Amino acid sequence: MALITSFFTSNLIIQTVIFLIVSLILLITLTKRITKKLSQQSTIATNIDGLIGKKGIVIEAIGKNSLEPGLVKLDGEVWTATSLHDEVIEKGSLVEIKKINGVRLIVSSIQN
Repeated sequence: MALITSFFTSNLIIQTVIFLIVSLILLITLTKRITKKLSQQSTIATNIDGLIGKKGIVIEAIGKNSLEPGLVKLDGEVWTATSLHDEVIEKGSLVEIKKINGVRLIVSSIQN
């Protein structure tokens, strides 16, 4: 824009003012569009969030409440787990991970 202005006037102050005004307008309008576009990208579940919904097998019985955790094997790793609905889940049962609380899985039994 300053180039176009230089064809009409040789005054540097006017060219600088026009450059600053146009730059400010473009900065304000384009920044809003770009941030809106970037913020609408969907998030992908990674790391620990990717475990929710997966199925594991109980290798140590899970007790009725959170004070009696058991062990669940999931993707080759052993996790401590408690029952979502305060039910006893026996060893060898298939469970689904519903949520994660710290480093403990919250699971529910899958009915066969």
